[in-house]
Amino acid sequence: MKSLDASRNKVRQILLEAFLRVVREVSRRGEEVKETVKVYDPVSVAASVEYVMFNKMGTYNGAKKLKYMSIMFNVKDPENPGFRRKILLGDIEPELLISLISSEEMASHRMKWKNHRIKQRVYYGLIRKPVDQDSVAKSNGEMKQSR
Repeated sequence: MKSLDASRNKVRQILLEAFLRVVREVSRRGEEVKETVKVYDPVSVAASVEYVMFNKMGTYNGAKKLKYMSIMFNVKDPENPGFRRKILLGDIEPELLISLISSEEMASHRMKWKNHRIKQRVYYGLIRKPVDQDSVAKSNGEMKQSR
């Protein structure tokens, strides 16, 4: 079912491609998982997710565009097959998908771990924050303000 709004159709198409990817991904897994996924229609799930997103967030522009983009990125992310599968199977309802606050909540376990490690390294000083080279210049071993 197509909409007259091209941006809504694009969102629906991205979701559909992601959910079709789930079908391909589970074909490499056990028979039980394949049978579970076969019950769900990627076309209707993509349409219902887009419908809820549009009704809850409004048009794909302005302030909500970043939220749409974040959701689309995480649904398409090759490193995040579990997230796609949970949406397709209804474990994550469209309403919940919209209420997820950050992309970190949508991220795969691997990405969450990487983010956690980076925060730890910054906290313990293993990664130094970049110095603004425009405001500080090193001259003859002394620090002086540049103008």
